[in-house]
Amino acid sequence: MTPEELRTLTLFNTVESSPEINQRQLARELDVSLGLTNTYFQRVLKKGWIRAQQVKPRRWLYFLTPQGALEKSRLSLSLHAPHP
Repeated sequence: MTPEELRTLTLFNTVESSPEINQRQLARELDVSLGLTNTYFQRVLKKGWIRAQQVKPRRWLYFLTPQGALEKSRLSLSLHAPHP
């Protein structure tokens, strides 16, 4: 599993358990810069894996979509698959 895939899986798990998390908190969780966290969010939003809903000005909730759940399952399986 690549570092990017591992970060994506961590992003999925974190969003699923804390939909109200902000990007600054997630950057700390992923141990990456805020800018890189924003790039990851934009990528998964564009791919339709996560949906964002604005609840207040400057406040968002994030949800895993059905496609995101499938990708999370795929990444989880590859994480636990035996490596040759």
